[in-house]
Amino acid sequence: MKVGDLVTLSKYGRDRKINSNCRTGYGIVLKIIPEEIAIREELTYTIWVQWFEGGHIFEFYFSRKELKLYKPDKKCPLQNE
Repeated sequence: MKVGDLVTLSKYGRDRKINSNCRTGYGIVLKIIPEEIAIREELTYTIWVQWFEGGHIFEFYFSRKELKLYKPDKKCPLQNE
């Protein structure tokens, strides 16, 4: 995962109550805290994401296992344009 990637919640992320306002929609990775800093600072949530959900825009920190890369819907006719 890198800055600029589109993401959605993984199954683990959807199951967590703290992510209840991000169940659908998608996000864009804005910043990833380097691993050496995360370890030194004992940070769990190292990925900063701008989230788009039903007309609202939020910014949250997530852990890596709460996110997965966004996969476009292959059935959508607009994907061929």
